[in-house]
Amino acid sequence: MVILRLSEKTLIMKLLNAIILFLIISASQLSAQSISGIIRDGSGDPVPFATVYISEIKHGTTANIKGEYHLNLKEGTYTIFFQSLGFSPTIKKITIANEKLNMDIKLQVQFYVIPEVRVTSSGEDPAYSIMRKAIGLAPYYLNYIEHYKAEVYIKGSFVIRKIPKLLLRNMEVNDGYKRQKLESRKRCKLIKIIG
Repeated sequence: MVILRLSEKTLIMKLLNAIILFLIISASQLSAQSISGIIRDGSGDPVPFATVYISEIKHGTTANIKGEYHLNLKEGTYTIFFQSLGFSPTIKKITIANEKLNMDIKLQVQFYVIPEVRVTSSGEDPAYSIMRKAIGLAPYYLNYIEHYKAEVYIKGSFVIRKIPKLLLRNMEVNDGYKRQKLESRKRCKLIKIIG
């Protein structure tokens, strides 16, 4: 049995307090810089699955169904692109320094104007004239761009919670080693598909 004197207990308590304080400060510094917010349209409704892209680090994220997004960043100045199909892109330049920045974004609806439709009695399908123009401009577009490179990769996932019995009988699961036939709902309570 070890008996500690009062001064040794005090020393141990001070040491433990210092370690705990160090761990709390270190943990808060790990995620100290971040940007988050909600992406909304002009009427205030959230824009689900809008894209948030930071050009300097070639990294981004996608907002969830509620329009909420979150990105952890290092200190620095960034150009952030917020965009979604049917909306005009919004570009913001921010400087972040050891803070959690909340930035709500409002995207404006982008209207597309299509050209007028002409009805003629010539008997020729209008697609033929469009194709002749495209074929005639082929040499121009062939030399217009030397190469193309995409530097964005977005990965999504979804979860199947209920599977109808009719589909369940015909499903197979590949568990990495062999394919198995699904026979009951109990074996397939939750399938997570990532792609």
